[in-house]
Amino acid sequence: MNTLITYDINRKHGEVKSAMIKNHYMKSWTDNGTTYYLPNTTLWKQNVTPATAVADLRSVIQAINNHSSANEQIKLERAIAVEFTNQGGIPGDPN
Repeated sequence: MNTLITYDINRKHGEVKSAMIKNHYMKSWTDNGTTYYLPNTTLWKQNVTPATAVADLRSVIQAINNHSSANEQIKLERAIAVEFTNQGGIPGDPN
């Protein structure tokens, strides 16, 4: 199944997103030749359950926090992951 995950964190957004992308999460999808870019802290991945997506996010944050000082720790404020089956949207920009 495809899973969409969206989350809020307090810092190091780019670092977390880059680590998730290295774990094969994607920030866009293409349909009929149009690429749709997801909002900044929303990603999706093929062949993963929602529970696994949340676990992957927690793992990425923990790994980054293990190399950060106490005052630079990332706080995962909220997250939700859902099955991503039907898509529609506004294409947006890649950034």
